[in-house]
Amino acid sequence: MRQNIVFYVTRQHMKQNKGRTFVTFIGIVFMVILMTGVFIGKETGIGYLEEIAALKDGKWHVSMYDVTEEMCEEAEALPYVRETGRSQALGVTGFAQSANKERPYLNIKAYSPVCFDWMNIHLTEGRLPENGEELVLSKSAVDDGAKVQVGDWIDARFFKRSVTKIDEGAKEIIFPFFGITLKDGETKAVPESFPYYGENDSFRENIEYTGKTGRYQIVGVIETPSYEDPGAAGYTAITGLGGQAETTGGTGLTEQSEERSNLNLLFDLELLPPDYGIEIYDIADGCEVDYNDYVLGFSANSSESSLNMVIRYLTVIFVVLIMGASVLLIYNVFNLSFQERSRYLGMLCSVGATGRQKRSSIYYESFCLLIFALPTGILAGIGIIKLAMLVFRPMLGMMVGIQEAAELSPVSVRISGENMAAVILVSVFTVMISAWLPARKIGKIGPIECIRGNTEKKSRQYAMRSSVIRAFGAEGMLARNMLTRQKRRPRAAAVSAAVFMVILIVTVYGTSTIHEILDVKINRSVLDIQTDDYDYALYSYGYSAEYEALKEEIANSPDVVSTAEWGEGMFTGQVPSDTYSAEYWEALREIFSLYYHRDITEEEFRKEHLQDKSVVNILAVDDKSLQEIAERAGISAERLMDAERPAALMVKEGVISTDTYRVSEMEPKRYRIFHIENMSDLEPGDEVALELYDSDREENVTVPIENAGIVSEEMLTDYMIFGNDNQYVWLLVSTGVAKEIDGIAGGRKESAGISPTLYMKMDGKDGELIDKLERLNDIEDSDYIFAKLGSQENLMNTLVQIADVLLGCFVVLTSVICLLNLFNSIRGWRDESRQEWAVLYSVGMTKGQLRKMLLYECLGIFLRAVLWAGICSGLLYTLIQAGVTKIFGNLRLPFPIAGAAFSVVLAGGVLAVFTLLVHGWKSGIDSMQN
Repeated sequence: MRQNIVFYVTRQHMKQNKGRTFVTFIGIVFMVILMTGVFIGKETGIGYLEEIAALKDGKWHVSMYDVTEEMCEEAEALPYVRETGRSQALGVTGFAQSANKERPYLNIKAYSPVCFDWMNIHLTEGRLPENGEELVLSKSAVDDGAKVQVGDWIDARFFKRSVTKIDEGAKEIIFPFFGITLKDGETKAVPESFPYYGENDSFRENIEYTGKTGRYQIVGVIETPSYEDPGAAGYTAITGLGGQAETTGGTGLTEQSEERSNLNLLFDLELLPPDYGIEIYDIADGCEVDYNDYVLGFSANSSESSLNMVIRYLTVIFVVLIMGASVLLIYNVFNLSFQERSRYLGMLCSVGATGRQKRSSIYYESFCLLIFALPTGILAGIGIIKLAMLVFRPMLGMMVGIQEAAELSPVSVRISGENMAAVILVSVFTVMISAWLPARKIGKIGPIECIRGNTEKKSRQYAMRSSVIRAFGAEGMLARNMLTRQKRRPRAAAVSAAVFMVILIVTVYGTSTIHEILDVKINRSVLDIQTDDYDYALYSYGYSAEYEALKEEIANSPDVVSTAEWGEGMFTGQVPSDTYSAEYWEALREIFSLYYHRDITEEEFRKEHLQDKSVVNILAVDDKSLQEIAERAGISAERLMDAERPAALMVKEGVISTDTYRVSEMEPKRYRIFHIENMSDLEPGDEVALELYDSDREENVTVPIENAGIVSEEMLTDYMIFGNDNQYVWLLVSTGVAKEIDGIAGGRKESAGISPTLYMKMDGKDGELIDKLERLNDIEDSDYIFAKLGSQENLMNTLVQIADVLLGCFVVLTSVICLLNLFNSIRGWRDESRQEWAVLYSVGMTKGQLRKMLLYECLGIFLRAVLWAGICSGLLYTLIQAGVTKIFGNLRLPFPIAGAAFSVVLAGGVLAVFTLLVHGWKSGIDSMQN
């Protein structure tokens, strides 16, 4: 009965103080929303990225191609492999029903049941095959007018395709999009994406029957698979692997079991070890292994362990900040209402209420607020997550390059029992710990002290300092005495303002930290060519005849507006060590000293570590760009274009650090970076003795190159940007000179020649040319890489935008809690001061004087808050920097001075506005009456 009386009185107290109760309720709701975003929002975002990544390449994790039955069994036995699926490329067969004379074949594959789902095979008509005598046909065949329908039968006689050169007048025939070069009488196999050319005078297509046959019934039509090349000679058809054919001896598993097959693996990511790739490669024993990078990268166990660690680290930081702000708000509410609460609890104590029952009053109020705030906050948080995912959906799709599919993919919030429990437990813990201190305090106070309300000792005498009156007037002296006497409530306001500033400062710093991390993990390189005017790039390992033919075909394509050719030769040649400047060698000596953990003298460095030759890099600049650069530098462009008398521009600056220069397996004493102003002491007109290794002659060849001039990085910013790994001299040459150098040093993967890159600007649409170029990436041991430009920049920008929006939302929601806390603190402080205002009004103080006194009090609170915020922000800054540095290494993360200044000004303004706003609610008569 006594317990019920305590709870009843507590409920009445909450009703009488509706404003304070509502503020506390809203604060708890926002805290739960933030916790929901941290735990459920993170899982939803990563899960959605995984879903749309699966739309790109499928749901599988790893594919092993052309493996034996023994390899399959060994891989299937791995403890972290959850499920497997098999497939086979049965071969090519004639397709008499085709209505497209350029596509007279079928490429028939066999899938086990799970592979249809893993490979994103979707029906448009009929059903999927259930055994090895049924198949589904690509919709592209039907769209082209093939004379087939569901229920028809197809007789297959499998064969292999190859081409033979028959034109004796041509030196060689090049198929640049397939990496095939034919010489006289040479025959080479072609991939399934190879087109059908029919009869011609240059080469002959050969058909070699394998002896396998089959009869299949069409049971369905599927959407054209993503891997089907629209220019290929064959349409895709898929049959079942196993099933009925296993007993009939058809084209199913029984007949194919002696052959190699492809194995697709789906992992249990919770059990996946960090070095699983090594084990997979060992089992594959030289067979091709393909990783579904996007699905693995966006899964809960990303292969980028350091990035995962930072996510977890920042999650802990943000949870602590949310809990800190929420604890402060709830604690302040109970602490500020302490005097009122102590009186009614004191009366209950006088009639027998125990300390435990008094404590239960505060816990009961906390529970009443939490029981309603928890579901409200969770539901609101889920709604915000859903809305955020809808807003982010196009950006997330852009990250994996399938924006259209992402926009069509439904958004679902992932709510797991583990994350829901984390939200509930952390929220409950936060509220309970907030109520524990006031409850513990009030439980110890006796009934007389509670009723009298004199639980705090107060000095009865306050000195009147004339110096304060002269400096700030009577209002300043009164403000000082009030801040000295009323310690609890001004302190609460100061803490609230300090937390507000800390949240802003730490979040601004966190944003810059995330930007730097993303830059390090995604966008860090030695050299970045400015390619804003181009859409695609074709990277080659040398200036081969095949590359030149491919370049010509690209340039003549109607889809291409313009092209530009650059070339990059990292470590292409060597130069005498005296080519580098004394400034460079002094910086390198200090780098060695850091690695050896002692000061290495100049004599020791030259004797033990200085080599006779040093590396130099070559950059072949697009002719038009090179002419513009030469004009900026005041150098003759004609001199640079003369390939018979090679000349180059030398880049002036460079960077070397303990991160980019390694000394054996040693670890440096500390991080240090050197920005070198002059990489070389050579003057324009001096000769650079470039030494190249001629693999044909198996000897070093020296090529004299004239230093035509010195250019600074600032002159080159419109064309290229050098990164923090720029530790060697760069020579800028023309394409003609680059080809001469590459002709000596070689142009293949295993050589150190110059690798050209052809940049392409398209006419606004991606036609057949792009499809052909993308197939170059699928050729085994290809000399080319084809890529869409801006993919890394888009990924970087998208991640930065998402990080900015999420951090902005975090600041807004957390700031709401802080502002509620600040507002509540100021209102409680003003409520306690009403009697004093009445006294001041009664002796003639005007509203203007009272407002001036209040602003002086605000100033005192503000200065105290700035001091505390500075200390806390400095500690958090040190903590975050130490953690990030430990994970990522040496990052330059300056303290956000501008952000700190903004937060201080904003907090001061909010504090003054809230103070004057609350003061405006009470007139002098109201204060005296109260």
